Amino acid sequence: MRFLANGSHLDSTKRLTRLSLGMGLVFIIAFWISNILIFKAKMGFSLDSIVEHYLGDEEAFKAPVSYLGLLEITHAHLFAYALMLLLLNHLLVFAYISSGWKIVLMVLTYLSAMLDTLSGWLIVYVSTAFAVVKLTSFIVLEASMGIGIVLIAWSLLSPK
Repeated sequence: MRFLANGSHLDSTKRLTRLSLGMGLVFIIAFWISNILIFKAKMGFSLDSIVEHYLGDEEAFKAPVSYLGLLEITHAHLFAYALMLLLLNHLLVFAYISSGWKIVLMVLTYLSAMLDTLSGWLIVYVSTAFAVVKLTSFIVLEASMGIGIVLIAWSLLSPK
């Protein structure tokens, strides 16, 4: 990643490096978009639909999410978010913005991902009021990832 720090990715002889970074960013964008689409399809963006997703609905014959289901979702999300955010935030280190903004975006992505993952447990085992945490943390996660993606793309394409 030193090529981003010293600007050598802008050298015309480094086209393969820029291609590799650009294609990696395409996968990050695809992950970001699919994450939003899955959330919308499974839960929706209302507090009631989030609660219904986790606690089920007898009238609609929808079963609640089980302990094992929550555990499997948590397991997959922890792995996926860890890798995706590590890559995204590592690339963000080299973006052309101040260190303060980088820290804010990094903390927001990791904290909101953790809250997004844990809030399902809180909805099921503590209170349905945590649906607000689920929705808010998801929105903050997606917004901060989106901002990071734009900043990385801008830094990759613009002259230093």
